[in-house]
Amino acid sequence: MPQPFPVTPAGIRLVGQNPHRPHPRPPTLGFGHLDPVQHRRHLRTVTRLTRRVRNSQRGLQSRIESIKNRLGWPKLDPAERKGLEDELGEASRLLDKSKLYVPN
Repeated sequence: MPQPFPVTPAGIRLVGQNPHRPHPRPPTLGFGHLDPVQHRRHLRTVTRLTRRVRNSQRGLQSRIESIKNRLGWPKLDPAERKGLEDELGEASRLLDKSKLYVPN
């Protein structure tokens, strides 16, 4: 004879609850629940990308310093000097442009 309510192995009757589901109702996954999760994931992405930009900025700064040191050499070939000056200008522009978005 079927029982009117589900019974656990210990003999406890479960009224209004499915014995195979851990919660009486499924959790609602509306926008109120998903927005904080999406926001946290977005923050992790922003943090990772900001870290990459800052690492690139540090690399540009060290490259600019090495170019400036190299340009200070008195016996530098004029063709090499011109190339280093062009590279210095480009690196400085990139660094200035990146500082508009991610200040050091």
